[in-house]
Amino acid sequence: TIHPALLDRMEVIRVSGYTHDEKKHIFTKYLKPQGLKKAGLMKREEQFEISEDCLEKLIQNYCREAGVRSLQRYTNRIMEKIALKIVKEEEDIKVNAENLSEYIGHPRFHSARIYEKTPKGVVCGLAYNQIGGSILYIEIKECSFNEEPKKTGTLKVTGSLGDVMKESSSIAHTFVKNFLNEIKPNDQVKTYLDTHDVHLHVPEGATPKDGPSAGVTITTGLLSLALNEPVTQGVAMTGEISLNGKVLSIGGVKEKVMAAIREGITKVIIPKGNEADFNRLPDFIKNDIEVEYAENYIDVFKIMFPNVSVEGKNQKNSYIR
Repeated sequence: TIHPALLDRMEVIRVSGYTHDEKKHIFTKYLKPQGLKKAGLMKREEQFEISEDCLEKLIQNYCREAGVRSLQRYTNRIMEKIALKIVKEEEDIKVNAENLSEYIGHPRFHSARIYEKTPKGVVCGLAYNQIGGSILYIEIKECSFNEEPKKTGTLKVTGSLGDVMKESSSIAHTFVKNFLNEIKPNDQVKTYLDTHDVHLHVPEGATPKDGPSAGVTITTGLLSLALNEPVTQGVAMTGEISLNGKVLSIGGVKEKVMAAIREGITKVIIPKGNEADFNRLPDFIKNDIEVEYAENYIDVFKIMFPNVSVEGKNQKNSYIR
């Protein structure tokens, strides 16, 4: 840990991780030739083949970290196994996605997309972690089923959430109560969270999670449950939520967008304040996904619940525009 007084006098250079395409280029130009040389295969390339789908799986399922150290290690291991097969006079040596595990073992990473189609109360968010970015599901279910429910309206949270994320859950809970009262003033749904206990869970409970950027995701999950309406499919989101429905800027835009693309997400919603961060991304990343910017939560609501009518007519309220 650097003392704050010293850190204030230093220039901090933040280096983001390599993209999928950048890792493929590094493999082809540097790591593969190095591995060939170490294994003594420089003049034997015609005796084996490493397919394109093998490289895709190697990066996707084994080497998701920001750098290329694991990619270098696995590349060397593949070359060593190939050299052993050549010494044993094996022919027609092909390394592909199907037999890659025979060379380097079982995959370290699997798809985090546990829902092909999200039910009501489940929303896909985006997270920033030690290996770059990932998608993060928020699951919310009703947990009180008494015939005459007590009007407690409690919110239970699980999933190894940190203090900041718990606070985001409370902020979202309060905001949604007010938001429902604004958009459905004549409907019983406006009191749903006052008369029902709900349970919020973030899967992979053994993994600690924290930060405010899941605010809009939690808010959307609570609305999905209260309105009994599944959200728009194929969309992931990130952004901090304020008590008045402002969508605030977050960090890790590049890593989060790359994670969405990797998992087959077609559209992301990010705060308006992060528009410049998205525009700085390389074109080959921006061209692979559609982006929507949100300044207030109503911008998110219109995308995620296109079939839900907004009944509130009060032009002075802070939620409906």
